Amino acid sequence: AALAYAVLALGGWVSLTIVGMMLKIIPFLVWYRIYSPRAGRAPVPTLAQLGWPASEALAYALLTGGVAALAAALAVGDARLIGAAGVVLAAGALCFAAAVARVGDCAMSDAAQHQEYDAQKVEREVEQENSVEVRAAETLLDGPVQNVEPRPARRERCPDGCRRHAAGAAQLHG
Repeated sequence: AALAYAVLALGGWVSLTIVGMMLKIIPFLVWYRIYSPRAGRAPVPTLAQLGWPASEALAYALLTGGVAALAAALAVGDARLIGAAGVVLAAGALCFAAAVARVGDCAMSDAAQHQEYDAQKVEREVEQENSVEVRAAETLLDGPVQNVEPRPARRERCPDGCRRHAAGAAQLHG
């Protein structure tokens, strides 16, 4: 009976508290890191849109049921029931992992889109900068400039830690 109480205390209260907090904290941290710099300037998902409520609910139900079943099986002492409770707990752990992985997948796919958009934006800005320089040279020389090699963009790190092209990289976020 003491082992059943230990399973209920550690497996039930402590583990479910940790799982519940992680299902709230991980989406918040991902949103804060990936989306908060763009909030107000571009559409960003809400915290609820980052989660997967069906998987979270299933994980909670399976983990809660698995802990209760494991405590009951330990109180009875039947090895088959203990194994069955372990399978239910493992299924709950897989649902939890799927819910967390979904948040990570949202972050990775959106970060890739964000970087691709920024790379295209930088290319356009470099092209505009080079064309302005060529026009200025043509004005100074009173004629067309030939064989001008465009200046390559310089890579530097912006305050958010992303790698961006061109000078003034901190102004490229948008």
